[in-house]
Amino acid sequence: MALAFFDLDGTLTKFDTFIPYCLLSLLYRPQQIFALNSLLKEFINFFRGRIERQDLKEAFLVAFLEGARRNEIDRWNKIFLHFFMPWIIRKEVLEIVRQHQQDGDRVYMVSASPDIYLEPLSRLWKLDGVICTVLEWKDGYLTGRILGRNCQGEEKARRIRTLFDESELVGSIGYGNSDGDQQLLKLVTFGMKI
Repeated sequence: MALAFFDLDGTLTKFDTFIPYCLLSLLYRPQQIFALNSLLKEFINFFRGRIERQDLKEAFLVAFLEGARRNEIDRWNKIFLHFFMPWIIRKEVLEIVRQHQQDGDRVYMVSASPDIYLEPLSRLWKLDGVICTVLEWKDGYLTGRILGRNCQGEEKARRIRTLFDESELVGSIGYGNSDGDQQLLKLVTFGMKI
């Protein structure tokens, strides 16, 4: 029984899921469109090197999702996971996930995308777990802030090393598609860029 780690965006899916998820939220909270004005300033700051990628991501999260309640997130997830995701899944890669599961391997999704939709997706696909960016809740409302670090690049490998000891990683397999997956692919025994 081996460990298998799969990146989501661009690996299991044809493209990024974060922006489409944020845009879906506008259907239910159109008033958030006014909060998007602040994003232009953050984009400029990011491209000028004044803020990090995590800061820009938090600006997106705050603009689109700040103040959302759990029942709202649950409602969006049903639509997103059951109607949008099937259109963007790379079926051939999902078949690899299924083969690992049939072989008795423990399968984890590792992604910079947020837990608010990755945890339900992980349950839907019957994965063993998800390692991802975790968002902050306060008094039942989403703040849009990231707890800890954005799960991208070296952070993916760091979290895996925290959760699994070296002996568990012997024979492990990782699947990714981007530079943000390189540390994950180097950490595992067999790294597959797909």
